[in-house]
Amino acid sequence: MTPQPSPGIARQLAAIFYDLILLFGILLLATTLVVIPLHISYDSTPLEGEILILFQLYLVAVIVIFYTWFWSHGGQTLGMRTWKFKVVSQSGELLSLSHAFKRLLLALLTLAPAGLGLWWKFFDPDNQTLYDRLAGSRLIRL
Repeated sequence: MTPQPSPGIARQLAAIFYDLILLFGILLLATTLVVIPLHISYDSTPLEGEILILFQLYLVAVIVIFYTWFWSHGGQTLGMRTWKFKVVSQSGELLSLSHAFKRLLLALLTLAPAGLGLWWKFFDPDNQTLYDRLAGSRLIRL
C-alpha cells in the first residue's frame, strides 16, 4: 500500500492561519475570564509581578491544550479540517496526548528560527516538516 500524500505547503500555511484566528479568539475569551473578575475585585487589573507570570503560564497552557487536544482527538484542528488533512503517527494511528505534546514542542523549537522547521518540507524526501520528522508524525491529505 502506498503512503497517503502529504498536503502542500500552501495548504498547511492556510490551516495555520485559520488556527491562529481561532486561537486568538480562544485566548481573548481566556483573558476575559481572568481579567474581568480581577477588575471587579480590585477596581483595577493587578497583572504584575507573580500574578502576571501566572497569567502568562495560564495562556501558554490554553495554547498547549488547544493543539494537543485537537491532534490527539481526531488528528485535526479546525484549519486542518477545513483544508482536508490530518496528523497521524508514522504507523497511521492517531497521536496520543504525549505524542501530540512532543510534536507541539518540536514545532515551536524548529519554527522559532524563521520558520525553518516548516521550510524543511521543501528538501525532505517524504515532504515532511522537520518537527513531524523528529516527532515521528506525518500529515496526510484526506
